[in-house]
Amino acid sequence: MVSEAQPIAEKRSAARYPAEALLSFSVHHEQEVVTAGARLVNISNTGILFQAENSPPVGSKIELRIPWPVRVTQIFTMNLAITGWVVRRQGNHTAVKIDRYDFEAA
Repeated sequence: MVSEAQPIAEKRSAARYPAEALLSFSVHHEQEVVTAGARLVNISNTGILFQAENSPPVGSKIELRIPWPVRVTQIFTMNLAITGWVVRRQGNHTAVKIDRYDFEAA
């Protein structure tokens, strides 16, 4: 008897939204802080996926800064500041589980 394949259930708890932006990230590794640039791939309220030349190791605590595209005033710009943990790496893509996010003056 042949059974039909069941679709694989989505494990993410929140919808991901494609996005294009440059970002910077900092990883605390041993006694040093490594800072680098990356490109945002997608984001949700619980996670973020970015592409970087040098991906941080899984399990690393990470801080990300994404320039917010809308200015509050002509001179006041903001960043979306995200703190989380690297949960997956695949090639040059890095997935982060968001612990906290907030807006800060750039």
